[in-house]
Amino acid sequence: MPALCIAAAQSISVPGNVAANIERHCTFVEKAASATLQLLLPELSLSGYEPGLAAGCVIEPADESLVPLCELARYYGMEQVSGVPLWHKTNFAQ
Repeated sequence: MPALCIAAAQSISVPGNVAANIERHCTFVEKAASATLQLLLPELSLSGYEPGLAAGCVIEPADESLVPLCELARYYGMEQVSGVPLWHKTNFAQ
């Protein structure tokens, strides 16, 4: 069984700008993949850790905006974790 190598990346998020943060995360995914690493990004890294903006950044788990990250993860066979407020039933969960 091959060893599992995980990279934890600290990103500087653009507060409230999920699209810009997804672009930044894609760069992290590319760099991690070039080193054959799995990737872990911080809590609320896609929305920025701004409690006052969190409600405006809520997305569905299958939101189209996440497609670039999902496609890169699939392409590289990578597990990657990042954070964004998610819509859950009648409320959102961080």
